[in-house]
Amino acid sequence: MLSSCSADPKPSLPYAFPSGAYAVSNETAILSDSSRSWDDGGERVAPREIPIKVYSPALTNAGPFPLLFLSHGLGGNLNGQSYLAEYLASSGYVVVSVQHHRSDSDYLKAHGALAFTYAASEAETRLLRPKDMSFVLDVVSSGKTGIGLLALHRIDLLKVGVLGHSFGAFTTLACLGATFDGGTDVSDGRFLCGVAYSPQGPGTLGYDTHSWDASYRPTMTLAGTADTSIGTFFAYERRIPFDDMPATGAKYHETLNNAVHSSFGDAPADNG
Repeated sequence: MLSSCSADPKPSLPYAFPSGAYAVSNETAILSDSSRSWDDGGERVAPREIPIKVYSPALTNAGPFPLLFLSHGLGGNLNGQSYLAEYLASSGYVVVSVQHHRSDSDYLKAHGALAFTYAASEAETRLLRPKDMSFVLDVVSSGKTGIGLLALHRIDLLKVGVLGHSFGAFTTLACLGATFDGGTDVSDGRFLCGVAYSPQGPGTLGYDTHSWDASYRPTMTLAGTADTSIGTFFAYERRIPFDDMPATGAKYHETLNNAVHSSFGDAPADNG
């Protein structure tokens, strides 16, 4: 399915993203995965620490609420796409924004643009991201995050989705069944559906023409007519994952006229 709508920003006008019926609270924490190490600028670091930020209907609203996991793009962090996380929380979802060390703003600041670009292109970085999502879901499911907004009575672990932009779109699709780097599969069946903003096509981030053969779960992809970035030189490539997924009747794609890669970001002028 392909539909179009206008996404022509109007920077001269004040922008207010809509909100739902619930007041929103948020909490942050750092989770530690003792089973994994990672390359931090040439130094092997363990355990792997994963910062998270939770957006949720305020504690006065009991739930249980569906659970969404949000993955940022390259160079982002747990505050990325806050406008979207806040809107979803105000609409009755608990949103867990996950920060991925080695492809985040912290790594860029610590090691500089050259090392950051090199790390972003490596297979280890691709593997870390979906495994971060599964680990965070493990901890959330255990009820041991230390975050009151994630108390087990407040969340519905039978209704879990995942979403993300750019490198976060890659992460989203990997969680849902997309393979990369010669068939690597780190999908997690607990993620029941997802939305991928600005995904990549074959030849980028380890994808090939068969990467979406096993992507059976309900999925929506989203892109813009001017949505290009490093590694994706033509906007039409953003639709390839949708076209190559099995036609299960639960796949959707939307193209926004005039939207660029940053139109899914946090700048008011880019949220048109």
